Amino acid sequence: MARKIVLAVLVCVFVGGIVVFSFPQRYLPERLMSQAIIEGDFSGERVKIAIPGSKADSVRVSLRISGIAGTCIVSHENAQGDILWVYSMRAGTLTNSLPGGHTLVVESRGADGNYRVTVGSQWGLFGSSMRLVIVASCLGGLAGLGAMRSRKVANIARRIGVQRICFGGAVAVVSGLVLYPIVHEFGHYIVGIMLGGEASEVVWTVFSGGEPHVSFSSMPEWAGPWMSAAGPILPTLVAVVLIAIWLMFSKRIPWYLGVCLVVPAVVFLFSNVGCVFELFDSGAHMNRLSSHLGLRGVVRVLFELLPLFVSLVMFGLVGWRISGMTKSDACEGEQNPA
Repeated sequence: MARKIVLAVLVCVFVGGIVVFSFPQRYLPERLMSQAIIEGDFSGERVKIAIPGSKADSVRVSLRISGIAGTCIVSHENAQGDILWVYSMRAGTLTNSLPGGHTLVVESRGADGNYRVTVGSQWGLFGSSMRLVIVASCLGGLAGLGAMRSRKVANIARRIGVQRICFGGAVAVVSGLVLYPIVHEFGHYIVGIMLGGEASEVVWTVFSGGEPHVSFSSMPEWAGPWMSAAGPILPTLVAVVLIAIWLMFSKRIPWYLGVCLVVPAVVFLFSNVGCVFELFDSGAHMNRLSSHLGLRGVVRVLFELLPLFVSLVMFGLVGWRISGMTKSDACEGEQNPA
């Protein structure tokens, strides 16, 4: 009886975590938001937006302009009023790292519109990055509970072996903490450079002392959305290539090489679940590119979820191959009993 109660509680916790942390942040109470939100309208006047905080430490700032048909000029002023950089943009999102106490100045050149500034790390409790980690953990918890109660899954786990499972878990951790952010930020970096941007700062992983990001001192107006979308697109392409190699050579390579191919690919593809969160309140990545291309309605949703659809297809292929391999191993075991 006690075991059933514990199981029911865990299921409720995991399902509740998925529901709560999948909820769009803009609908959360302000005290729960991990990031400060500053919103307002402009109608041709010069708007000054102060970045909260007085320390020189940089914070992640995302400025989203909407409801405007023309061009805005965005400049960055320090505490002394000196202009550090100037950026020209249409409706869309500009993301950078700025010190607290500095100011963003928006000049709309006579056009009406509105702005939304998000200040703070995505690794806060309800930041998009942390929400993805928590939802992934809850899904893993539900899968683990299901596996514990499934004889079929238990048999497959025994065939795979403890050594391989532990090695795969270690590769997954390294892939999530190190490999994915490097490939993601390299996507932003390389596309931004190729399209004429000049990078001023790159933080590759959380071990670099800050949230992974690429800051550009200059970027052609039309290139920003493509640079932004390259973040999730490059890891998706890398994952597809790794899985393709594994599908072709899985029967001819050692098991540990197979793990090193397929596990990082699965981690990369699972990160595309973040596309669902960005449908609601991101203004970055695929969301930013769809706005730049003028997509609306169902077409916009399908376009922004394209990396996730690719992930689902690749997950199906991986599952199909693993199922075939375990069945093959089982047949060999029956034909050659110890």
